[in-house]
Amino acid sequence: MVNLMLNLFVNQIVENYPAIDYIAIKTKKGEEISLNWEESEYSWNDDQSGSGRSLKKQMPKDIHAELRNVYFDTEEEEHTIPDSVKRESLKDAEIEEIQIFIENFSGRKEDVGFWLQQMVFHFSDTDEYYHLPITHDYKLILE
Repeated sequence: MVNLMLNLFVNQIVENYPAIDYIAIKTKKGEEISLNWEESEYSWNDDQSGSGRSLKKQMPKDIHAELRNVYFDTEEEEHTIPDSVKRESLKDAEIEEIQIFIENFSGRKEDVGFWLQQMVFHFSDTDEYYHLPITHDYKLILE
């Protein structure tokens, strides 16, 4: 099983947790892969000082996302790809696109900015971690 952990930065606080809606990567061989997952969990990294909800709502925040049981779009119930093949495909891969969704969002999309800080795959078969290199400032798309 493969899990994916991401750390994102958001430039302003929104009422509902942002959720990752779509992730596409491009392998070093040029193959585009859409990632899917069975479960997800999101949390604000509340390590900033200050008390009271109104103050915290105004501060930019880091978001931690954990996506569990990640699989490639080419996988089907009868045909799964072994973790070792996934691990090899991810080496030197690049991020093509990440889309974010916020339920009941009422603001202006152009006012909210998300930036990817870290993207780490965890392979439970070997207990290995693979940090997908983030080679440039990557702004995520709010859909």
